[in-house]
Amino acid sequence: MIITGLVVFVGTLALGWYLFGWSTEGPPGMRITAKRYFGRITLFEIDRNGDGVPDARAEYSWSHPYVHHTLPQRNVLDNNFDGIWDTWIVTIAENLHEFPLCRYEVDTDLDGLPDVEFIESDPYAGNERLRSLRGF
Repeated sequence: MIITGLVVFVGTLALGWYLFGWSTEGPPGMRITAKRYFGRITLFEIDRNGDGVPDARAEYSWSHPYVHHTLPQRNVLDNNFDGIWDTWIVTIAENLHEFPLCRYEVDTDLDGLPDVEFIESDPYAGNERLRSLRGF
């Protein structure tokens, strides 16, 4: 009776971890946490500076979960590491042969709300424009 209850309890924990669990890994000084929703990875939280607070998120929908080399539907970044999100990058359209078309929303006055919005298909040009708008 006790062993049966223990097996059911451990099985329930394992099933719960698979459906809603997370895993953490990353190189020294960086922490990457993958979170699942009903067994599919739908969120990555990344601590890029090692302070214990996520400063980058890659969000996927349950209908288009993370699979190796898939693009997130939305990236959220804290590029100055002050704890307030300052960049939102939303994938509008995917093109398998070139870069995806993305909408960039940028907080230039650091109040946590986007002030400038632009669309860019080249991520290098988008990142350069982000730097020119914010200065970092």
